[in-house]
Amino acid sequence: MIRKSGCLCRVSGLRLLVVAAWAAGALSLPAASAAASGLTVTPAKPRVGQAITLHWRQAAPVPRGKHLYFVARLLNATGPGCAATARVSVRRSRVRPGRDVAVPLTPPSGMAWCAGSWEATEQLVNGAGMGAGPRHLLTFTMLRADGTQAGTPVKIAVLTGSTETVSAAGRSDRTAAVSGTLTGEIPATFRPNTDITTSITAGALTLTGLPADSQCTPDGAAEPRAFPVADGAGSSATLHASGHVDLTLVVRRDLFSFTGCLPAALTPTTGATSLTLSGQVGSGGLSSLTLTGNAGPLALAGVGDATVALKLVVSIDLSGKG
Repeated sequence: MIRKSGCLCRVSGLRLLVVAAWAAGALSLPAASAAASGLTVTPAKPRVGQAITLHWRQAAPVPRGKHLYFVARLLNATGPGCAATARVSVRRSRVRPGRDVAVPLTPPSGMAWCAGSWEATEQLVNGAGMGAGPRHLLTFTMLRADGTQAGTPVKIAVLTGSTETVSAAGRSDRTAAVSGTLTGEIPATFRPNTDITTSITAGALTLTGLPADSQCTPDGAAEPRAFPVADGAGSSATLHASGHVDLTLVVRRDLFSFTGCLPAALTPTTGATSLTLSGQVGSGGLSSLTLTGNAGPLALAGVGDATVALKLVVSIDLSGKG
């Protein structure tokens, strides 16, 4: 059977790739709440469902014809259905030198803030909204509703050349193309030069062009065959500091669906399949990584025992941009 452990990759080269990405700023990691020059946020540890307030103390009077402009925005990738930015202008008449200016921010009705790393800026602008650029900066972390910290988004794209092959004794191999996109995140506690486990929470594998077997009892499913990731079921990918890669996917389809045939014995199943693949980072780095795995033997109606071999050529995006 296809095994059930989650991991993503290892390589002496991987360590260099991750360190390089870190140094170049490609990994957008959640920043600790910190203020610069008096710009602060309350609550100090905001959660996605809360209204937040920026606080600013203007030392000198705001010049005539000017006003204060505040922007808060998410630094990493935007999640579906969440608010990733907010903008507020504060008129000159509301600002008293030496006193706190409270700037309330609320997400649009029916929405919550996106969890992750945020940046807030304060700027002095004219009536046309023009200014010299942000004068002060604050970075803070928007926690999930349960108070946990969101990680860095990761996207795994299944590239051309990915295949599934069904083999049975005395039968010709049947091969289908595999495509799809998987998404998840690196935990907020990411550290360079260590094993990095990515939780995979969404996406799907899609099989196209699986030939029929004339002796097989077909399952009647239409193409393309989609195998969605089962959210919360433990799908993960681990990039080992040494460069080895292990990938575990729990998909919401029975394993026999990969063959296009009914099982020889129609017994109740959970309708979920755990797939384990592994590989080694090579010259293609994380932009072209080959992972392989096998499942079986599977007793198919009309065919007998068969095995399923998967080869996924993947690109792993750690930039945090989704």
